[in-house]
Amino acid sequence: MAKYFPVFILTLIFVIVTSLNITKAVHMDDSYYITVAKSITGDFLHPMSGIVGEGGDYTPIYQTFHPIVLQYIYALVIHFFGVSELILHLVISFFSLICILAFYKLAKHFNPKLALFLTAVFAISPAFIPSQNLMLDIPALSLFLLFFLVIITGKYDKYSNKTYFLAATLAGLAPLIKYSGFILIPILFFHIVLNKKWSSLWTVGIPILLQLLWGLWNWYDFGQIHLLSMEKKQIIFDISSIILKLKLWLIGLGSITPFSMIIFPQFFSTKFGKIFITISLLFTLCINLLIWNYPFETLIEKSLRILFFFNALILIGIFFYFLFVHILNSYKKNSLKINSNTTLLVAWFLVINAYLFFITPFIAPRYLLPSLPAILLLIAVFLKEKGISKLSYIGGIFSILLGLMLGISDWVYADIYRTEISTINNYINSVRKNEKLNTEIYYIGAMNFQWYAEKANMKEYLGGKTALNEGDFVAIPRLMLRNQSPVSPKDSHYLKLIKTFPIKSAPFTYLKTVTDWPNSIAGFQGFFWDFQLPWSISSDPLEEFRIYRYEN
Repeated sequence: MAKYFPVFILTLIFVIVTSLNITKAVHMDDSYYITVAKSITGDFLHPMSGIVGEGGDYTPIYQTFHPIVLQYIYALVIHFFGVSELILHLVISFFSLICILAFYKLAKHFNPKLALFLTAVFAISPAFIPSQNLMLDIPALSLFLLFFLVIITGKYDKYSNKTYFLAATLAGLAPLIKYSGFILIPILFFHIVLNKKWSSLWTVGIPILLQLLWGLWNWYDFGQIHLLSMEKKQIIFDISSIILKLKLWLIGLGSITPFSMIIFPQFFSTKFGKIFITISLLFTLCINLLIWNYPFETLIEKSLRILFFFNALILIGIFFYFLFVHILNSYKKNSLKINSNTTLLVAWFLVINAYLFFITPFIAPRYLLPSLPAILLLIAVFLKEKGISKLSYIGGIFSILLGLMLGISDWVYADIYRTEISTINNYINSVRKNEKLNTEIYYIGAMNFQWYAEKANMKEYLGGKTALNEGDFVAIPRLMLRNQSPVSPKDSHYLKLIKTFPIKSAPFTYLKTVTDWPNSIAGFQGFFWDFQLPWSISSDPLEEFRIYRYEN
């Protein structure tokens, strides 16, 4: 019976994780990925030549920042099964399962006794569950984890040509999901060099070959190479921007790593830990007094920012304590070589965060997700040597509960755009029926609101282009607008607000992944200023839908 216990726990973890995504509404940028996939079904040989967009801003797919291999998979699903939200979420569930199993195998390699516990902390977490959706993050993470599983544990004979061939193939596929996967190629190269496996050096050519084939397909598709022709995000190196991004990075990292509590008791028991924690707390309080003075925010929001920032500093302190004390001491004893698996975990954490800091245009918890397995596995190594306390288990359980609550809250928030469209339609149709009108229903909004509005046969309002007639209706969500102007000046004088549908918070949605009410959808999917938070606690409404009527 004991041998089936891991299977039971891993199955339970998977069921919990996927149950909060498989029935989830199309959320945030999901709608864009589905739209791209639908476009691909029109011409599978020219997948990036389609024109897609929202709010009147339509551009070729090849100008997007990421490759479209995941969307190509979605296109195949749509070709055979139609646009089924359930089946598309099943695709992500498959990648989620790979992530869970691969992480478990890695955790078992580093600390067999805590493998199941750490897998639960990893998967049922504030980072993993809300990151699923239909976007790139979980599929990309699955390839990261498979790559490190192969290269660390050795799928065949350790460090053989077969092992490096498989790792190289994964390193070549990862950038085809998301270009952050490029960081696996230099890691593969240095691993081969540090192990002096010169006969396997040829395998580095495999990911390069895959990228060349991708580029050739791009050239056939739209006459350019995507990586070279896509719209570039400007990287700003002025000191103020660097400081801002550093603050956002720390706030983001601290918001999704409550599992630092697992190792906090052991870290605090060291002399270095006591000193570092004291300095970090004083530094955080100074930053709060000097910079974070926002009169419009609540005490809870201020406290969470302090907590997130402080938690990130502690995590960084733990990381460098491990790096400089554990690894360097081992070097002195000649018990740990420079090409060790532990050193590979350090490189994993550093390289992905360097990419995030210097390449990505903004910070989002889902972008930080690929670095979390590395720090959790380092914790596994640390706890194997130092042991685990009851407080550590309490910290892990807290992290799991927080992940569940954020996952549920994000599910509910996503669902309002799916369910409230019917409420809006029913209200407008009742008005039209009572007044015997034959007028149009328009919408202004982006992403998932646009997706469900169009499924309900609403027409998109484009300022300066759409000609409204007497009695036409316009539905507008307060948050889901992106950078769109709600109405053109010529129409604004004639649109009369006739109804609002505020979506109030319930106690289980007080934990919010959208935190900048009523200004924007900033939060878990991306935050840009340090007065915004990745997630927060508040009783603010989830959304407010406004219905206007054109009366000339």
